[in-house]
Amino acid sequence: MTDLQRGVLSDGKITDAEFREVRQRYIDCLTDAGIHATARPDGGYDFDTQLVGAQADAERQCAEETTYVIEPLYYAIRTNPQKEDFSALVAECLRTEEVVDSTFTKDDWDQFVNAFSAAQAGESNGNDIPLASELPKLPGGVAMDDPRVQECSTNPLGR
Repeated sequence: MTDLQRGVLSDGKITDAEFREVRQRYIDCLTDAGIHATARPDGGYDFDTQLVGAQADAERQCAEETTYVIEPLYYAIRTNPQKEDFSALVAECLRTEEVVDSTFTKDDWDQFVNAFSAAQAGESNGNDIPLASELPKLPGGVAMDDPRVQECSTNPLGR
């Protein structure tokens, strides 16, 4: 853990100001590495180019020094304060939004996320950058980038 991360976590809280500072330091680190990115207000980042090779390595290093530990904790505290099983919450949200049918479970969600991550990493076909058509879809053919899936996977309780 870096001094920045230890400082943010030292009092057991992550304030909005601390979170903004961590995100800005991540953006600054990327800029220093020659990568242009912007932080989205709802979380996540937009990059001007696909990150491969040295740029992907630089992004990973920047994240490890800044957001890697802080960001998941910040969102978890706000979106799941009761510390419920997050995958179960996502599956329930997807069922409620009628993205999947009533038989879809947390294990189905976990399997989908693992398959999606493997495909994005190029493990399914050996390519560095998979085509959108090669990425796994939820039962019924709904893609990960569907707004309902994005909302359920980041904020399943709607908070």
